[in-house]
Amino acid sequence: MDKDIQILAKTIYGEAKNQNISVMEAIANTILNRVRLSQNGINTWWGNNIREVCLKPAQFQCWERPSETPEINSSDDAIYQICYRIAVRAVKGLLKDNTHGGLYYHDINDHPKWAYGGVPCAQIGSLLFYDII
Repeated sequence: MDKDIQILAKTIYGEAKNQNISVMEAIANTILNRVRLSQNGINTWWGNNIREVCLKPAQFQCWERPSETPEINSSDDAIYQICYRIAVRAVKGLLKDNTHGGLYYHDINDHPKWAYGGVPCAQIGSLLFYDII
């Protein structure tokens, strides 16, 4: 489980290190919402666990761009420590889902094709979250 927490924390860090804590929590919630769907027997293509969901190609930019892959000296980086604590809370089920079931997100200034016609279920910071499957 510790490896899952580390991967989740690195994903949160890579996706939201320059954002506020609510956005960091929302990234964690999005990942856990995807995992929960799979664990509840809904066939998804993201994967069945935190590692698979985080590392799924074309899902999280921090893992797609080698220059942005989260390589962190975890003991010295205060932002990473925040991300790690959020990841622990998320894995333990102690993190309230501020996305209201969000499975996807994008920056409010982006307009991805998959979001056309969709209604966001939450806006947190500059991110819009969607619960569409």
